[in-house]
Amino acid sequence: MATKFDVLIEGERVDLKVGAGFDLELKNPVLSFDAPAGSFAAGISLSDSARNRALLGNIGHPKVRGANRLFYCEIVEGGNLVDKGYVKLKDGQGGFDFDFVSNLREFFGQYQSKLLSEIDFGVVSFPASWNSVTSYTWNSGGFCLPTIINPDFYDKDKPSTYTGKVNDYVGAAYTDSTKVPMFFLKDILKRIGVLSGVSFVGDFWDSAMAGALVVYNTKSLDGETGIVIRKHLPELTVAELVLSLRKLYDLALYFDVKRKVLRMDFVKDIFMGPVSLDWTRYMKKIKYGTMANTDGLEMKFAVDSGDGLSKDVLFDNYLTDGATNVDGGRIKVDTAFSSLVMVGGVLTTKQVGVSNVGSNLDKKFGARLIYHTGGATASNAFGGVVIKWAGTDGLIKNFWAADEKFRIGGYWIDELAALGAYEVARVAAIFRGESDELPIVHIDGVNWMLDRVAVKSEKSKIGVVKAWRI
Repeated sequence: MATKFDVLIEGERVDLKVGAGFDLELKNPVLSFDAPAGSFAAGISLSDSARNRALLGNIGHPKVRGANRLFYCEIVEGGNLVDKGYVKLKDGQGGFDFDFVSNLREFFGQYQSKLLSEIDFGVVSFPASWNSVTSYTWNSGGFCLPTIINPDFYDKDKPSTYTGKVNDYVGAAYTDSTKVPMFFLKDILKRIGVLSGVSFVGDFWDSAMAGALVVYNTKSLDGETGIVIRKHLPELTVAELVLSLRKLYDLALYFDVKRKVLRMDFVKDIFMGPVSLDWTRYMKKIKYGTMANTDGLEMKFAVDSGDGLSKDVLFDNYLTDGATNVDGGRIKVDTAFSSLVMVGGVLTTKQVGVSNVGSNLDKKFGARLIYHTGGATASNAFGGVVIKWAGTDGLIKNFWAADEKFRIGGYWIDELAALGAYEVARVAAIFRGESDELPIVHIDGVNWMLDRVAVKSEKSKIGVVKAWRI
C-alpha cells in the first residue's frame, strides 16, 4: 500500500491541498564544485484552512504587514522524519504554495556574501612582547608573525629598520623590522561562526593541517595602534572562502541548515571508507548505464599578480594526462587561493606591501595560504605536501587522485528503486552531514556514489536514483 508524506511547519502539522503532491529531491553536495546542492521540493500546496492561516501568522490578511515568508519545515512519513529544511512562501491565492529548500545560500546569514576585508572581526591589542607571539596557536592568540623574505615591501621611503624581511626574527627575538600579523584560518572561521551562529566539525576541521593553516597578507602595522583583523584579510567573501578550501583540498562539505553545522571532510576518504548502504534488494539488476563525457580535471590557482615571483612553477595549472577537452569534457576547478615560493627554506615574495609609509595604503594582496610550522617560521608545505598541483608532493597526488580517477571513469545510472522512508531519511541525514555513513551504495556487486534521490510525496516507496559507478 502506498504511503504519503506529511509536512510540518515550525513543528506543527499543516493541511495539504487534497490531491496535491510534490517531488522531494535529495542532492549529494560532494559532487558539486561551485555551489553545493541541497534538498528541494517545488510546489508544496497548503489549503486555505483556519489552522494553516493561524500557523502562518494570517499572512494573507490585509492588516498583516511584513509577515514571515520563510519557515522551518520537516517532511515526515508515519511520524518518522524524512528530511528537514525550510519552505519559502510563493505568491498565490486560494491557498499557500511553498518551495522546500535546504537554504544553503543563506547558511551564513548576512555574512555569506560579505567580503572578509569588510567584516568587523574586532581589534586585537598589541602584545606586551612580540616574542610571545611565537607560542600562539589558532585557538590561543589566533595569529602569528612568520618571517617572510620580501625585498620589495617598500617601493619608496623604506624605514631604516627594515631588513628586507617581514617579521624578521634573529636569535630568539623579533627585530624592529616591519610587522605583519597573519591570522590562522581556523581563528577566522571561528570568528565567522560566532557572528553567523555556525559551528564547524569534520576530519578537515580536526586535522593538524587545518590547525596550521594561516591566511597570508601584506598589511603592515606601520602607524597602527592595534591589529584591525579585517585589514589583514583578502577581498574574498565568506562563501568564496569555504568553496575555495573545498577546491583546494577536495573537501566534502555537508551543511546542516537547522543545527547550523558545517561538516568538512576529505572526499578521498569517501572512496576508501566502508559502504553501509546495500540497495540490491530495492532495485532491479543494472543492465545498462551512461558513459559521461569527462576526460580529466583542469586545476587553477588564483595567482597574485602583484608578486614578482608569480610566474614560478609553483603556481602552474594542472591538466589530467591525456585530457583533450573534446566537446567540453574537461572539468574545470578554480580556487581563489595560492601560496608563496620557498627560497632557501624561507617563504619569499617580491611584492609591495600595504603600509602607511610611502602612501601605499591603496596596494592590494590576493588570497594565499601558508602553514605555521612553529615559532616565527612558516612554509608552503605540511606533512610533505606542498600547495601546488602536480608532483608526488602536490595536491593532486595527495588529495585528488581518487576523485580524478572517479571523474574520468564517469558512468552513471538513473533507475527506479523501491525505497522506504527509512532509507530516504538515511540518505538525507548523510547529505546533511548528520550521519557518519558515506554517500555510497552497494548494488549487486558494484559500489555507486549517490548523486540524486527523488521521491514522490504520494508514492513515497517509489524513488528514482541517480548514481555514479566507483
